[in-house]
Amino acid sequence: MMARYKGWLLGVALLLAGPALSAPLTATIAADGVQRVHIKGGSHFFNPDHIVVKVGVPVELVVSKEPGLVPHSLVIWSPRAGIDVDITLGERETRVNFTPRAVGSITFYCQEKLLFFASHKEKGMVGTLEVVE
Repeated sequence: MMARYKGWLLGVALLLAGPALSAPLTATIAADGVQRVHIKGGSHFFNPDHIVVKVGVPVELVVSKEPGLVPHSLVIWSPRAGIDVDITLGERETRVNFTPRAVGSITFYCQEKLLFFASHKEKGMVGTLEVVE
């Protein structure tokens, strides 16, 4: 009987802890000189949710969402770094290109919100674009 409760308590503890953040994905520079990263959005997540890119090197994000009716978007905004992305994600891949002009940490997120519910951003659909030297 006690083992049954231990399993139940472990499950509740894991749910309360929330989703684990993934390890940072450092973009590599392809032969064409572009840092290319694939991002998938889904039920209140981005995968990967922490991306590291180099300043002054072109970036191409290849973005899509998992199948389903729930809409998702990708917003990355940093005037200082010269980044202004605001797109709706679809099941087919879309390419987003920019060249970061300044180092720093930039939050990206989904801005979708259903009436009377918390926004996807508030539900944890956020990530970090880290621009380094």
